[in-house]
Amino acid sequence: MAHKAILLNKAFSGDWLKDEDHIGHEIIDLILADDGNHYVYFAPWGSIPNNVVVEGDGHFRTQRGKEYETKYLVLTSSYHKEEKYVDILYVIELEQKLQNLSAAKASNLKKIEENFAQIKSVIDRLHIEYNHKRLYDIYPLLDENGKRDRGLYVSFKAKKIFRAIETISFELNQSIIRGNHFVITDDGKYEKDYAGLIKLVEDHIDDGKLEEFIPNSLIELKKAGFTSTFFDLIDYGDVEQAFTNILHSILKQGNLFYMFCEKFKKDTQTLSPFEFKIKREQKVVDGRMDVCAFNDEQKVVIENKINSNLNGVRADSSTQLSTYYHWAQENTSIEPLCFLTHPDIYEDKLKKDIVEHDQQMADFYTLVSYGQIADFLEENKGEIPNTYEFERYIDDVIKAFRNLSYKTKEPYYAQKFLKATL
Repeated sequence: MAHKAILLNKAFSGDWLKDEDHIGHEIIDLILADDGNHYVYFAPWGSIPNNVVVEGDGHFRTQRGKEYETKYLVLTSSYHKEEKYVDILYVIELEQKLQNLSAAKASNLKKIEENFAQIKSVIDRLHIEYNHKRLYDIYPLLDENGKRDRGLYVSFKAKKIFRAIETISFELNQSIIRGNHFVITDDGKYEKDYAGLIKLVEDHIDDGKLEEFIPNSLIELKKAGFTSTFFDLIDYGDVEQAFTNILHSILKQGNLFYMFCEKFKKDTQTLSPFEFKIKREQKVVDGRMDVCAFNDEQKVVIENKINSNLNGVRADSSTQLSTYYHWAQENTSIEPLCFLTHPDIYEDKLKKDIVEHDQQMADFYTLVSYGQIADFLEENKGEIPNTYEFERYIDDVIKAFRNLSYKTKEPYYAQKFLKATL
């Protein structure tokens, strides 16, 4: 009987993906190719140990030495060194190993070229395309020095992918960790790790904590409305300052500011009927508000967050939110209105962070998602006067907010990948 193994791969290396040239090969793990098949990239280079084969697959069988059959590739968080565990984010059930290439050293140009030729033949033979582009047409093939990229782009064909719907952590022997990927086998010093992890994975597939996730193809995403806008053209599709400027500009038009406050304020809150002065980047002590408004009776704060981090966290369990709220309380007769605008995906994280770092502000700030803002603007386009100098961009503005209204991370990565194919 063959020995068993399970593959672990660190998913999505944080800020690395924000660089325009770093599309992130592993994004293909979460989307379907144009033909409806699901392929997987085993980071960092796409290579798999020669003695690891996919369970039940006859490809790449070895005749010598010990062989390990694998069924699952687990995408994890970074390793938590102090507590010695990883969080399980996704589990991919594998169907077939597609190549048996070993990673080439950056200095070995001949090996890199040979690998590229072989992986290109795999992509061509299987017609692996995304938005009608082959993988080697999407990724930059040369680095800044003109050398061939040694990434191999595709490792496996997959059957299914499961997504953790709650935090699933697994304690892991630190000696297993090998950069972005590692292999746990059912023998030797990792035997207990393998037994514990395979049981955890299969138990949670059975009880639904690992829920089957059906990836979309890029073609389906385009049909669903994930379209590039003018803001993507200038590479501002997810820049916080750009969306702050947009909010400030549009809310100054017609009656939109008053309508925004009436729509999103709590039922118990009051809005002053008198005209507000609306300002952007208003400087206060220890901070600068994104958008604020005020009259003699009341102040309004709109703090915009494209990422999920609260700024100005202090030792006294307060944040920038407290600073802005207390500013808004000063010299007014009506309690302030405070809004926190954000991409939909960060709502739960922001709520938890407010409770953890600045709990009293949970009662004073209303969270408004970008999806809600897109709906609001769509419903009230008629309120924008023809004299507004940027009126011709309103549809793109609505799409830009809509493009950040996804509920989970998968559409974000798929959208980034989609833009790379255009």
